Amino acid sequence: MKKLLLIAMLGYSQLTFAAWTLDSTQSQLNFNTTKNDVVTETQRFTTLSGHVTDAGKADLVIALASVDTKITLRDERVRDWLFETKNYPAAVFTTTLDIKALENLAVGSSQTQTLKGSLQLHGQQKPIMAQVKITRLADKQVEVTSIEPVIVNAADFQLTEGIEKLRAVMMLNKITPQVPVSFRLVFTQ
Repeated sequence: MKKLLLIAMLGYSQLTFAAWTLDSTQSQLNFNTTKNDVVTETQRFTTLSGHVTDAGKADLVIALASVDTKITLRDERVRDWLFETKNYPAAVFTTTLDIKALENLAVGSSQTQTLKGSLQLHGQQKPIMAQVKITRLADKQVEVTSIEPVIVNAADFQLTEGIEKLRAVMMLNKITPQVPVSFRLVFTQ
């Protein structure tokens, strides 16, 4: 009887027993900034981590010091003046995935979900919604991608003072405070 129970347990979906971990080598998070209303640049963070529990609780941790604007001096200023990474080293997005729907997703299939969660950034926490496409890449690998950019408003996270400091030093007329964020996140068991 014990052998039958063990065989049945081993045959049960691995999703039920194991959490998912972000594969940072295959994942990316980009954001766009616009200056003087006409120049838009894509930037990114190079260090991400995250997990999804077997109950669907998910978190994404963004190391703000890993900002990559493709200009070293600007990276330093963004870290020090905007994000103030000595005091606020990370941004954290938390949400809950529909894990039952994920368990039933066949390899190669996709589904959309609206993720309602919260973003903790610069000492502030605000609700955030993201429309995502979840694709089962392999038996133990899923991809979560943004269907449309998530708009982060700098004022919601007390980042406007840092933006103003960057604007002044770069002698710009304006840096748009609404920032579109897009992502591709790959999780493995």
